[in-house]
Amino acid sequence: AVYIDGRDVTASVGELTWSNTYLELAVTVQFDAAKSDARFTRLYHPKKGGIVRIFTPNEVFRGVIIQDDTGDRHRSRYTADAGWYMSKCKDTYQFSEMNALQAIHKICGDLGVPAAYMDSVPLDAAVVSGVYIDKTISEVIHDILSQVGGKWNVDFVPDGIRIYRIGTFLADPKFRSS
Repeated sequence: AVYIDGRDVTASVGELTWSNTYLELAVTVQFDAAKSDARFTRLYHPKKGGIVRIFTPNEVFRGVIIQDDTGDRHRSRYTADAGWYMSKCKDTYQFSEMNALQAIHKICGDLGVPAAYMDSVPLDAAVVSGVYIDKTISEVIHDILSQVGGKWNVDFVPDGIRIYRIGTFLADPKFRSS
């Protein structure tokens, strides 16, 4: 099910693609929505800034519409992103011999982003130092994770941000034909 600003638009959503960009903390969903020029047909037309929520049956994605392409006569194409603000927001941080878990919790706390899951054993064992002047939040978090070592995944779930080593969680995708 797909909801936009609390409205169920599942019936008008066509093609849906999902992608994850590691270096920008971005989880992007692109989808098509039907539109009609018929006089008595009422379809909801989302706007930029609208909140998109996808359920299968639990909520698996929540993001902000950042792009819309409404030029086609029969469909509109939208792009929603879960981590867009963290990839565009810049700030200055300095860490001196702080463990990585505390540093990431500090960044998330400053932004008001709840931590749904942090792989605490490797993050707590690593000590990080660095000065980040006018860097995006995603650049700071990725530099901290590079100091910890290993391959990491950063994604967003309804409860907040998850940071974990690749292979910690397995995906269980579901598909239902219309």
